[in-house]
Amino acid sequence: MIYIVGANGFLGLKIRKIIPKKIQINISSSSKKNSIKTDIFSDKYFMNEKWIKSITKKDKIILLSNIGDINFYEKNPSKVKKFEKNLFKNFLNKVNKNSKIIFFSSDMVYSGKKKIFSEISKTFPKNNYGKSKLRIEKKIIKNFKNYLILRFCKIYSKNPRDKNFYNKTILSIKSKVKNELFMDQKVHFLDLRDFEMGFKKTMKKIDTLKGIYNFPGKIFQSRYNFFKDQINNKKLHKYLIPINLKMRYNFLPINLKMRTKLFKKINFKPKYN
Repeated sequence: MIYIVGANGFLGLKIRKIIPKKIQINISSSSKKNSIKTDIFSDKYFMNEKWIKSITKKDKIILLSNIGDINFYEKNPSKVKKFEKNLFKNFLNKVNKNSKIIFFSSDMVYSGKKKIFSEISKTFPKNNYGKSKLRIEKKIIKNFKNYLILRFCKIYSKNPRDKNFYNKTILSIKSKVKNELFMDQKVHFLDLRDFEMGFKKTMKKIDTLKGIYNFPGKIFQSRYNFFKDQINNKKLHKYLIPINLKMRYNFLPINLKMRTKLFKKINFKPKYN
């Protein structure tokens, strides 16, 4: 069986469509249909969640959960530490250590001070989000022999039904609202369709994949240039306001270009931009 922890989040719902229903068990902190409600991330946990004990060495765990975006992590360090403490105490310390765990990490574990980051590049996160992801990575590496850590970049969806930063920004610009966008920070942007295809190929070879892998997108540019390219109507470009990180976001790394060994292993190449 494949346990999806964080099954009702944005990516969790997409992954549920990739994995056959007959082998998926959905775990969520919210009460929704076809999922098991969990309290492992809170202080209300009472060790009565039978699903944890049911995980065997033959099972796989996809760990997606976090408690907010980068800004939330910067503003609420005590809540972040409590989240991690409960995750470690209530789940990672109790689950079968011989099962396979797939953790969704982030490019934010890198410092942003190199031209390009490979999987063996040193990690030195600048912000609480990256620091938290790295602490969880280390906990997993220490406690599990069979693990797969995927360091994702910025994932976006052009589907209007998906609530994400892309559609929110595009709608705002088309509504003629000025948007401040980074000009000096460059990151990878991964189209949701590429994520779905790449993750599907990853799961097909999950039994042979182990270790840490970067998962970049086809596009690598600043957020300002990214949205400028997405808006065909040049008259709307005046609503894109370029700003620098130092103006108010100096906790963000300036360059997160990544190379990966994963795509060759799974025979995959992102194609959407």
